[in-house]
Amino acid sequence: MGIHSYTAGTPYTITASTDFSNTGGSARPNAVLGVSTEPPGGRSRQQWFNPAAFTNPASGQFGNVGRNTVTGPSVVAIDFSLFKNFPINERVRFQLRAEAFNLINHPNFTSLSTTYDASNAGQLNAALAARQIQLALKLLF
Repeated sequence: MGIHSYTAGTPYTITASTDFSNTGGSARPNAVLGVSTEPPGGRSRQQWFNPAAFTNPASGQFGNVGRNTVTGPSVVAIDFSLFKNFPINERVRFQLRAEAFNLINHPNFTSLSTTYDASNAGQLNAALAARQIQLALKLLF
């Protein structure tokens, strides 16, 4: 028995490290016209978006970058299990189970650093669990 799941990337909002609008909230930068959020050479774990596509707004103003302007990486997972029943009598049986999670061991990165003017801007800083395999012996009665 297997379960395959594919989810599109999580949307992220790009922020600035300084509150330029002086409102005490999270500040958004301005978009630089003509510069793509896609990094030159393509996306990688070290640079998922192009920080050069953003700039600081003028003091006392809000930035023009909207919510959820960058999409994180997708998540691919294949879970698989095998069961075998061994009957003891009519009411009692053992079940041997083998289960694998993230069977293909696909790296699923998360935790995008969205502060465009930080030293780690655009980096994916974490990953979901790698392949996990478990065996179990279950008594059913």
